Amino acid sequence: MPNWCYNNIEILGEPKVIKRMSAMLDAASNKKKDNFFESLIGVDEKETTESLENGGWYNHNIERYGTKWDISYDDIVVDKDSMVLNTESAWSPPIEGMRILSTMYDVSVKMYYEEPGADFCGRATIQSGNVHEEDYDYQEGIYQFEGFDEWFDREFINSGLEYIVDDFEHGDKSEDLVEVIKDNYHFLKESEIMECVDELKKELATTSA
Repeated sequence: MPNWCYNNIEILGEPKVIKRMSAMLDAASNKKKDNFFESLIGVDEKETTESLENGGWYNHNIERYGTKWDISYDDIVVDKDSMVLNTESAWSPPIEGMRILSTMYDVSVKMYYEEPGADFCGRATIQSGNVHEEDYDYQEGIYQFEGFDEWFDREFINSGLEYIVDDFEHGDKSEDLVEVIKDNYHFLKESEIMECVDELKKELATTSA
């Protein structure tokens, strides 16, 4: 089983273009809803059915879509001049597929993606085949894109704190708590570090009581 990368993808274009793309998805001969790229950009013209069926599909998908498999469009919202897609992709975000899409249809694409298991989080903007990526480790990406408060509640309180407490209790208990937070979350500001330290102190007091 692959690690699944979450993607929020916004495609912006002329109303007539978005309408045509939507109609192509609706008319796709394969109604499985996991053939977004196959429906809109097709397979590489140099590939044959035989080569794809004999194992060539893997390299083809990586090179053309940027991910192991085509993506689903079950969760898609189409508006007059946009379509917004929430989907998962295997191992990596489908940036290359979206780059080709932007060139073929003259649309712009904004992508947000995250995958904690592979430790990455980022966003990409694509215009006329030109890609600009902003990539971080997973924790820092959540912090950069969502802000400290969201990161603190979603990542530190929900999972990070438990991990640090467990590691602290089974390791060197004389270690300075400020350094513990800094070592784990190098991207935090001083005031944010101290907020995490305060929460860590409360958790350690609870577990040792």
